[in-house]
Amino acid sequence: MTERDGELELILTIDATNDNPDPLPLKRASYTLSLDGEVVYSGVRSPETTLSEYSTHSFELPALVPMSFASRRDPVPYRLTGMVSYVTPGKLSETLFETGVRQPEAPMNVAGTIDFTGARR
Repeated sequence: MTERDGELELILTIDATNDNPDPLPLKRASYTLSLDGEVVYSGVRSPETTLSEYSTHSFELPALVPMSFASRRDPVPYRLTGMVSYVTPGKLSETLFETGVRQPEAPMNVAGTIDFTGARR
């Protein structure tokens, strides 16, 4: 967590799994972060990674949240929801993705708590 212009910049690490025999390039993540039930950030970002066959790989998504959460004494519940688009194997699939005809997506839904203790001054 770093402070920037009155907001905290969070880096959220997402673990994505590929249960297929072919690598899957991740192209775009559109996501919303809620803290304590309140939507605080929405964004679109490129994960800039490819999931190898039958593997799990991590990628990071940034989010800016109000500094007011840094004063919380208890961990704050969060929920990260969204979609991650990817390209299926093959030249035709790549062309269909690039032209917008077929852009497969997988849902992203992660929840937990964030301890902002380290962000306090």
